[in-house]
Amino acid sequence: MTPSNDMDPEVHRAVVSLDLFRGLDAGARDSLTQSARVARYPAGVSILKVGDVPQAFYILVRGRVGVQIPSQRTEPSFSAMTDILEPGECIGLVSHLTNTSLVGNALAVEDCECLLIPPDVFLGLARANADISLRLQRDLAKRVHHARTWLTKLL
Repeated sequence: MTPSNDMDPEVHRAVVSLDLFRGLDAGARDSLTQSARVARYPAGVSILKVGDVPQAFYILVRGRVGVQIPSQRTEPSFSAMTDILEPGECIGLVSHLTNTSLVGNALAVEDCECLLIPPDVFLGLARANADISLRLQRDLAKRVHHARTWLTKLL
């Protein structure tokens, strides 16, 4: 499938590369492609920081992102890498869904490419597409399990 003339080919490539959007029909995929944009982050750069309220859904297309949680009990410069996100995963998913600020930093561990999608567009796709909703639920369940594992190590 090739993008129409009014679509950014880079965004189209990112959309079709993600399993999350494989089940979308052509119209929904085109609408997503027209409203999204691609952003690149070199390794070592913060993509999102503690306290940010993301203004777009960040879907990792390429690279890996580390999630760092700063300590509330030790020196301010200490943080722990609690998770590594892989392509296809959403950065700051809980903050997006709860409209709250981030409690961790998202750091590009490798050169990264993200698809940035306006919240109303992404949530509309999730409402209309059971596969996208199920993948988000699985991602959230994985993160809850991961957080619970971390907590049991700390206690």
